[in-house]
Amino acid sequence: MRNIKLHCCIISTVHPPFDNRIFHKEAKSLVKAGYRVTLIAQHDRHETVNGVEILPLPKSHNRAARMLKAFVALKLSLEQRADVYHFHDPELIPSGLILKLLGKRVIYDVHEDYPRQVFVKSWIPEYLRKPVSMFVDFFERISSRLFDGIIVANDSHKERFPEDRRMVISNFPSLEYFDELMKPRESPSEQPVAIYSGLLSRKRGIGQVVEAFSLLEGVELWLVGGFEERSFREEIEKKASSNVRILGIKPFEEVVTLLRRATIGLSCFLPQPLYLNLVPTKIFEYMAAGIPLVASDFPIYREYINGCGLLINPQDPEEIAGAVKKLLGNPELMRNMGIEGQRRIKEIYNWEQEAQKLKGFYQKIMG
Repeated sequence: MRNIKLHCCIISTVHPPFDNRIFHKEAKSLVKAGYRVTLIAQHDRHETVNGVEILPLPKSHNRAARMLKAFVALKLSLEQRADVYHFHDPELIPSGLILKLLGKRVIYDVHEDYPRQVFVKSWIPEYLRKPVSMFVDFFERISSRLFDGIIVANDSHKERFPEDRRMVISNFPSLEYFDELMKPRESPSEQPVAIYSGLLSRKRGIGQVVEAFSLLEGVELWLVGGFEERSFREEIEKKASSNVRILGIKPFEEVVTLLRRATIGLSCFLPQPLYLNLVPTKIFEYMAAGIPLVASDFPIYREYINGCGLLINPQDPEEIAGAVKKLLGNPELMRNMGIEGQRRIKEIYNWEQEAQKLKGFYQKIMG
């Protein structure tokens, strides 16, 4: 008898096709678990990579086009006649509800606390942020009761969703990724490097970090990622000292290479409501790379970072600079913190354990 694979259709109108969580973790894990996986995402061609069939959506250049693209994605989704549909963007909630009305199994993957995220969106006028946040919260809570499953990337906002159909699947690094980071350091005799990888924005403390490095000598700052605002990029370019390098957006593989060359990892988010309850993925990537952290002193960080880095007031550039100096002046402390971080990734904070949870969650939904 021929073995017929269950078909999973993953949908995103926002994320790139090779997004770390969506493609490298979830989609590839589902292929390994025996599913046929189709991914609908912004891409320039129809191709199959690592067993995942990618159906391309045209790239969006504005938010209105992105919303319209949801209808294109829905049409493509229905053509797949999949056994389960797994979508990743709040813009796709209406599409998810239509799929449910048509009798499909639907999973909503919640990457962020979207109601709180509204307050850090510079393109939303301040006077609208509270009502928009309240609407997003209400819409997510009501619609989530109709979906077959809710995957939440962070413990901090799981209570917003029904307990009987939610699963927390954290965005920890995979051990495959960890093994890559464990390779011998490239050019260890070079000038030390502190790295920040992720969105570059005011509220993520990039201004304070750049100011801190104007107080430091003998160490470079690498900023890896895209700027949220063009005006902010221009501001940073003007104020950055000669030891600051703006490297731009890099593909996953290049970020791994840069982390292998780095000495310290930075995550100095400002105390915004969203960030006070969020542990960024970059923290675990720095730990996997075996480098100590300099991070914001938020209560939620302490459990993860204690013994693996130094906690600072992210609003104080002098304190950020002082923490970097302290680490660079104590190689033994840096080494021990790096070893402890890698131990925690191997034993606790790794994707392989989360992949088993994902597999079990799918089995429950598929019956």
